Amino acid sequence: NQIEAEFTKSDNEQEMFFLKKDFEDLILKKFQVKFYKIDITKLTPNYKPPILNEKNQIFSAYLDLNNLLIDNINEKALKGLLRKYIKPEELKGLRGLKLFELFLKEILKYNDYSSLVSPLFVLNDLRQLKGHLKNRSFNKIYLSCKTRIGIHKDAEHLDVFKELIKSIIRMFETLNSRITE
Repeated sequence: NQIEAEFTKSDNEQEMFFLKKDFEDLILKKFQVKFYKIDITKLTPNYKPPILNEKNQIFSAYLDLNNLLIDNINEKALKGLLRKYIKPEELKGLRGLKLFELFLKEILKYNDYSSLVSPLFVLNDLRQLKGHLKNRSFNKIYLSCKTRIGIHKDAEHLDVFKELIKSIIRMFETLNSRITE
């Protein structure tokens, strides 16, 4: 018997890592800048995605992803590239995600840059929540994160994680198509 199967596009972390790598390669080719400090495809065996709907496991994964996708941004190289497009004083005090936004706005000329990079800001907020799992403000901030990625307020932790990954995948797909235009 043959099994009829309809293959769908992956919505997992590996797809996200491959798209991120494609993004890095496109930036290097187009702008001669290494966007990230280290190649995370070599580190992904160290990354353990959550497999259970267990709060601590999922929030630990947010911490790991934040290290790979945000803390790994090559700020020095990005500032060097941005200096060709804007005044150096406009870069003062900017780091990671704010530099990423400025790159999208000034270099890629992407109009809705805040919306596009929003999944990474959500990831950063979720990473910060890791240390505040029992804090009173946790629920308010967590609800804000859910709203920003477009998932129901009562969604389970694992569903939030999966939706965030899908959002980051869509972000890298958009970026990669924009760069190749």
